[in-house]
Amino acid sequence: MLQAKNRKANEFRAKADAVRAELMDETKTFTKDEIEAKATEISGWERRAQIAAEFTPEAEIERQGGDELVKKAGPEADELEAPNYAKRVKELAERVDREFGGPNSLILALAKRHIEPLSSRQEKVIKAIKELQSRATIVGTASDASGGEFLLPLQQVASIFSVDVSVGGITDTASRYAVSGRTLRIPYLKQTDATKTRPYAGIANVTIVGEAASKPEAEPSFAQRLLTVYKWAAYTEFGDEILADDLTGELAPTVQKAIGGQVMNVINEQCTIDGNGTAQPLGAFNASNPGIFVVPRKTANTFTVTDAFAMYARHVMGPRSRWYIHPSVLPQFMGLTLAGTTLVTWIQSLNAAPQMQLLGIPVVVTPLVALLGTQADVCLGNGDFYALAIRSALTVESSIHYKFQNDITAYRFFARAGGIPIPDGTYSYKSDGTTKTWEVSPFVVLDDAVAS
Repeated sequence: MLQAKNRKANEFRAKADAVRAELMDETKTFTKDEIEAKATEISGWERRAQIAAEFTPEAEIERQGGDELVKKAGPEADELEAPNYAKRVKELAERVDREFGGPNSLILALAKRHIEPLSSRQEKVIKAIKELQSRATIVGTASDASGGEFLLPLQQVASIFSVDVSVGGITDTASRYAVSGRTLRIPYLKQTDATKTRPYAGIANVTIVGEAASKPEAEPSFAQRLLTVYKWAAYTEFGDEILADDLTGELAPTVQKAIGGQVMNVINEQCTIDGNGTAQPLGAFNASNPGIFVVPRKTANTFTVTDAFAMYARHVMGPRSRWYIHPSVLPQFMGLTLAGTTLVTWIQSLNAAPQMQLLGIPVVVTPLVALLGTQADVCLGNGDFYALAIRSALTVESSIHYKFQNDITAYRFFARAGGIPIPDGTYSYKSDGTTKTWEVSPFVVLDDAVAS
């Protein structure tokens, strides 16, 4: 929210807020005409606030030198005709020389301003200097050649602050649960006990029986997972002058989007791999997840089709299954070979985008998983088996009161979420005594160890 420097504008906004609060009061009733009249009154106060703050479209165009040059600055116009910062500085310097006789005389005139008032033409020059300087600044380092900070150009582009920071992870496909408290208990059918005849289908003991014979008994075995919801937060500050001087109006919302995106990225990172389950979510591909299956790789520091086949054979498939590979694995992925021939099923030509699927499962390239050569650089996960609890989505709040004395607007970001894999072990359709005959899992990772 831009904070206008003009006190009168703030007074007008306060009156608009007062009328708006009256309309929001549930204890009061209004007729249709009364509601329309108050809505008109709110618009009037807000319009007066804009005019007082000089944030009207007309005033903004005038501040930037009028619209004549803007009209000329089309694709067909001479590049030199477009308004630019250097040209404005040169023109202003010429006006200072013309009205004051140079910068030294300008300083002297300002010092004697309370004794010898400036002429109207001189006042206009002073106003132009202030407007030229009222621009957002980008602060650099002490060794910056610009002297530590510099003004943004008059022709700001909103996208100068914009960058996409989102990354892929397990939360994109996870099963989502709404939570009202701080924990969520998820019951599930326990099918991972190796002492059962058929652990993956252990809900009943199905067998052939004779006529009038006793049926074998089997009680379904249930367990539960405790999912804890955590609070994730971030905090930042903006100087009120920076906000007020931002011409695009995009600085605050774009930075909010960038920081808010990082909050969601950290949640995704913890739920995907980094969370170890101790005072944080348990990552789907974290070594602490008791339900992952680790496949030894064929050759150190490589990813081969043999590794892909071995992982595929151990995976519990589903519509939300995804491959997750680190960008450092891409050269291996793009060069996969089968029987000595490079696979080109997803690379039709070098000038076409690759079809990011492997064995019919979409591939997500993400920096969240491990580097090439370490465990979990290639992962195969089924989001149906990962529970993501969301108590409150990302919330952004601002306050001018926290550091009112310092002319700083504070922003806080927070979300409440948590995640946990639902199974607490690997599955197996059959078992030999207490040994699972063929373990499978919704979460399969490639090991850093090489198969013997």
